[in-house]
Amino acid sequence: MMLFALLSASWHGRDSGPSSVPAEAKPQAPELPVPPALAPNSLGPGDKAERETAAATRLLAYHQELAAKGDTYGLYQMGRRYLHGDGVETNVSKALDLLGKAAQQGSAAAKAELEEFANSPRK
Repeated sequence: MMLFALLSASWHGRDSGPSSVPAEAKPQAPELPVPPALAPNSLGPGDKAERETAAATRLLAYHQELAAKGDTYGLYQMGRRYLHGDGVETNVSKALDLLGKAAQQGSAAAKAELEEFANSPRK
């Protein structure tokens, strides 16, 4: 019973007596520096639009990298971007090619996007 009380007290953060390890000898997690690019206010508090633009640019580059490797998700995202002109110039031919590749690899989202395109009225 005494062992349970000691374990319970230490589990709940209460000191139940002298510790066998001095406080200064207990290992502390090191504080790691945050890379400037990941710091929440690296551009300053008033630069929300700049942060959003930078994030959108990084996301586009990530999608392009995935698509270049033949990744299903990257192919779908870039196909969708080309179809809707999201961060890139609209290019229906490229969009259909990329979405078709993603659909062939089993992407249900790409298949749905292609079906929606096929059933939409053309301007």
